Amino acid sequence: MAKWDTYSLLTQKLGNLEFLVRDAGVVLPENQIKRLIDLTLATPAPPALFDRLTRITGGASGDRTILVITPVGETMWINVAGNLRIVPAATSLDINVSANWITTTYATAANRAGLSFKIYAIENGGASAPLIKCNLASNAPPANSRLIGGFHCLCVAVGTITGHKLTGYVAGDILPQSVWDLKFAPRKNPDGTYRDGFVYDPKDGIWKGIYLVNTSYLSQYNTPKLVNVNWMDITTYLGSIGARLLRDREFQLGAEGSSEGTSITGSADTPNTGGHVDTAGRRIISNIGCEDMVGLIWQWLDEQSYQYGASTWSWKNVTGGKGQLYTQDSYGDTKLLAGGDWVSGALCGSRGRHAGNSRWVAATNVGGRAGVDPE
Repeated sequence: MAKWDTYSLLTQKLGNLEFLVRDAGVVLPENQIKRLIDLTLATPAPPALFDRLTRITGGASGDRTILVITPVGETMWINVAGNLRIVPAATSLDINVSANWITTTYATAANRAGLSFKIYAIENGGASAPLIKCNLASNAPPANSRLIGGFHCLCVAVGTITGHKLTGYVAGDILPQSVWDLKFAPRKNPDGTYRDGFVYDPKDGIWKGIYLVNTSYLSQYNTPKLVNVNWMDITTYLGSIGARLLRDREFQLGAEGSSEGTSITGSADTPNTGGHVDTAGRRIISNIGCEDMVGLIWQWLDEQSYQYGASTWSWKNVTGGKGQLYTQDSYGDTKLLAGGDWVSGALCGSRGRHAGNSRWVAATNVGGRAGVDPE
């Protein structure tokens, strides 16, 4: 049987069906035997090899700065720089520890606030177990490394909100639903890179922008939000990056835990994304970590509505030279808006909807949020 040179099978215990991997120093239970056999038959290591049973997780309540790369009893098998490497069972990282970073300044929570990071497996002098370190998502990967996942850190402390999933989380903590790996991630960017600034909603299986769409069509903290955009244009903009608007039910589910019946503090517009509180002093953040779902601007949904007006129908040249719309009265066609804006007060909420705007309307209190299907 062909094997990689970096490790070998030491014993096979037929009685309890366990394999001991010498160099990794771990015992593999029965549910990993097939993985071991399949992988040891391959020489050299498959270039895309990334094999694990349980996805990378992190930011659990009580361990808000801990990344769990592998749980107890499970290993991760990956190709790093052309070599098979095994991440031992029960491997975790504390992102407050400098040794776990390529750039050590990010071990300080304040320096992580509102930023996205990537996780790398790095060659460790030929040892079978690689080093695992984090790096700012926008930085170049370290030499002789393999990207294995990523995460986003909370921008502003949540404070105490009874019943909220993120109560007590502070700036720089890991957003639990933002953690991804190579087998559990949002759909990639059109250039094949992994997407930053999204959280996974387990209620519908959709990845949702943490922040409102900004003027670069991205989900990023403290950047100018995109407004004065009609439904047709924002649909095109998001399509250019492989994303889309949220649908009605996706918005409602993703906004759960946000403020209900209040607008942003001061009931005044603010230009940038994320970190806001409402008129009651409560953070405007949902259970999964989406910012500004309610109370700042109305957000276009990928949903159709309609206004039944006069019986007269007419063609409307409102699409920017890309066809015309045949509707009743002056409007007819409408697209749903969700969430509420800075002056809507009691009208705002996860289920708040506005059915009075046609697809060609653009306003300073209207923007959107990206949704992405799983990879």
